[in-house]
Amino acid sequence: KVVASNTDTEKLKLMQESLSKARFTTTQVGVMMLWFDFDDTRLQFAKWAYSNTLDKALYNNLESELTMQRDKDEFRQFLKQH
Repeated sequence: KVVASNTDTEKLKLMQESLSKARFTTTQVGVMMLWFDFDDTRLQFAKWAYSNTLDKALYNNLESELTMQRDKDEFRQFLKQH
């Protein structure tokens, strides 16, 4: 269903609805982040998935999935707050 979605907004909504009760590893979140076309949506998903992630100590590794410096900075700030 995610692949068939036309926009990142549709993909994000579908994934959040489908995965709301799931638990993930940081590696799984990283793979799912790559399903999005744009950094800002990847960042939104990473923030959303954080609370459902089992190995939060590794979460900082996901910064490499972002390309824009402003998104990397926002991700680092998010991790500092959590």
